[in-house]
Amino acid sequence: MIGQASLIETLKALPPEKLHRELRQVINPTLQDLVAALERGAAMTGQTLRSCVIDDYRISRVEVGETECRVVLTFTASAQWGPGARGRLIRISGSARAVIDDAAQVHYSGTTFAQDQVFVAPDVGVGD
Repeated sequence: MIGQASLIETLKALPPEKLHRELRQVINPTLQDLVAALERGAAMTGQTLRSCVIDDYRISRVEVGETECRVVLTFTASAQWGPGARGRLIRISGSARAVIDDAAQVHYSGTTFAQDQVFVAPDVGVGD
């Protein structure tokens, strides 16, 4: 990065609306790492999480330091929960801390989540 500002220096100089846009560009390619953190968390409870997808996330708080940027995310996800190939479909809500270094490497920690079973309307047998 000769002749270019470091990522952290660039983030410090951005106004809030541009900062969030830039952070999304750094975070989006790493969402699979957040999914992996969710899977590890589910495994610690003895459950299995499969086919997990982050549906949406929001940047709640940003702290740009000297060598790293700390971002608190809130997110929603969808996944199959439970044993077997046909776990029940759930909706997940949670939060995580993303630490972004000057090399644009993102590390997730402090991941917490709760799940809700997705409502499936019963078949009431009214014609096809």
